[in-house]
Amino acid sequence: MPRTTKSSRRRDSLHRNQATKTVGELQRLCPGFESIEAATKFDSTMVRRLQKLKAQENSELVSTLKCALESEHPTNAASHLATTLFRARLANALIKFSSSHHEQPVQAVAIPSNIQLAPEDITKRDLVRMKGRFKKRLERCGLGDRIVIAAIDYSLNEHSEDAWRSYWQPHLTIWVFGASPKQVHDLLKKQFSATSHNTQRPVRCDEIKPAEIPRTATYLLKARYSRRVKLRQKRLRTSNFALTPYDNKLLPLLRALAGIEVRDRLILIGCRFDGNNITPTA
Repeated sequence: MPRTTKSSRRRDSLHRNQATKTVGELQRLCPGFESIEAATKFDSTMVRRLQKLKAQENSELVSTLKCALESEHPTNAASHLATTLFRARLANALIKFSSSHHEQPVQAVAIPSNIQLAPEDITKRDLVRMKGRFKKRLERCGLGDRIVIAAIDYSLNEHSEDAWRSYWQPHLTIWVFGASPKQVHDLLKKQFSATSHNTQRPVRCDEIKPAEIPRTATYLLKARYSRRVKLRQKRLRTSNFALTPYDNKLLPLLRALAGIEVRDRLILIGCRFDGNNITPTA
């Protein structure tokens, strides 16, 4: 175990204090933004529940979550706390960058419907390599010369009558600067098309109005994951349900995320993010 010095403890403490301040600022702008206390409770509940289950396959996840709870600077992607702290800093940086940029950003959601991850296989996938492939798809479709900030999110797709097997669907939430919604939509359609009957709209784009920037910035890189259930009633529709620490369906994804850091869910083109600010690279 690496030795902890007084200076490193002071640096980590300052980092946590700054992150706490950033979360507080976002909560004033967006009252619905999750608190550090709620994120800590989520991870703590998960740890207690997994310890009761006593399953060997969850031992590494338990250790990862406990380390994140004890750390002043948690970074693991499986940790709800680490994700909340990171997304608060990212949202704050997006708000600052947008206010100084002369063009309004466009928000897009792109679903790579050809990639569907079975719960039993998701831990075998290299999520960092998958991120690299997503970045190449964004560059190939014509966004390589724009400023792009994108995040990989996941939802569990199911059918109420088991018409298909459950699968985790990765999707990209994307901010683009320097293009119109129609331009972004037409470019993304080159790489993200409906290859699955479960995805009617693989690409969705909207311009973000100045008053909506703080709220919309918090959508990027979500800390909570959801189940999207297709309901067969008079017509086919989808209902979303937030996954809780008590839902076993969440565990395969968390075990996979335990192998990466929160930053590994972030895709940057034409800019960099130092943890506090977004700056163009060109």
